[in-house]
Amino acid sequence: MFKQKFNIGNYVIGVEQPCFVIAEISANHNQDFDTSMIMVKEFIKAGADAIKLQTYTADELTIDYDKGFFAIPKNNQFAGPKNLYELYQGSYMPWKFQARLKKAADELGVPMFSTPQSLEAVDFLEKELKVDAYKIASFEISHFDLLERVAKTGKPVIISNGGASIREISEAIEFLERHGCNEMAMLQCSSGYPSLPDQMNLSNIKAIKEIFGIPVGLSDHTEGLGVAIASVVMGACIVEKHVTLNKKAIGPDHRFSMEPGEFSLMVKSIRQVEAAINSGVSFNVNVGREEQNKNQFTRSVYVVKNLKKGDVLTRENIRVIRPGGGLHPREFEYVLGMKINSSVSRGTPMNWDLVK
Repeated sequence: MFKQKFNIGNYVIGVEQPCFVIAEISANHNQDFDTSMIMVKEFIKAGADAIKLQTYTADELTIDYDKGFFAIPKNNQFAGPKNLYELYQGSYMPWKFQARLKKAADELGVPMFSTPQSLEAVDFLEKELKVDAYKIASFEISHFDLLERVAKTGKPVIISNGGASIREISEAIEFLERHGCNEMAMLQCSSGYPSLPDQMNLSNIKAIKEIFGIPVGLSDHTEGLGVAIASVVMGACIVEKHVTLNKKAIGPDHRFSMEPGEFSLMVKSIRQVEAAINSGVSFNVNVGREEQNKNQFTRSVYVVKNLKKGDVLTRENIRVIRPGGGLHPREFEYVLGMKINSSVSRGTPMNWDLVK
């Protein structure tokens, strides 16, 4: 049985919790340590709840071969490298960077974890980084050796479902649970780079939550912040976004990634959406500024002429006007024809004590 809430570092992930916003560095570090460190610090400053890396090498993912699906077409968004091996060789983050980056994130009070893509990567993350959680990429959802190794760490698992069938999703969830994982979340995802909004299927967020009873979020490869914000309205409790220091930099992920300013705006917008959603159901707003506005700009019954004790209330000496503070407008007809029991001046709010 999976938990509805679990911790990653000091953050609680789950239903009715603040959305857990992950800054995914992906390949945008350009294999440069200084760039990587700046990204960690800038996106924590921009509001990230967690920083995520990817831990792999080209040799763990594929072989250096140029034919068939190994080759990268020239019109593909990854154009440049001739095959998958060259793509990964030029994109992976050197492992020697990762412990130093984790230490920096720890010092800033933000968890850092990673997406391992081999058993060796899991061992490295356990021993060298001592991560609090693991992310499983959508293309690894059926890599059962990897799922087993991650499950047996006892750490929370966040898994993307891009491109997976409902059978593959179900198999992965059942497999993780069978091997000891009881803290997991799934991210609705499209594996397009970039993805188009009409490919995102945000309605799956509610469906996955209902079918599998686990927290659900979004791994967002679209450009801009609209889809991420919409996902929170749909119930996402995690949002993962690729980040970069420069959208115009050369590389496969920069174009659809967020720079610090845009990321900060997204986080602020998510927090505004959460506040609006969590304000609850109310048709009688009477707190703070709303109460002041209601008292000043709603109508109520007021005395509009100076009256002496015994005068009869008529449409000429009492009216339904702004502001509030007097009898509710529905009471107007009831007090007409009654006698005032004390002298009152023009502008007095009408109340029942004046006619008792």
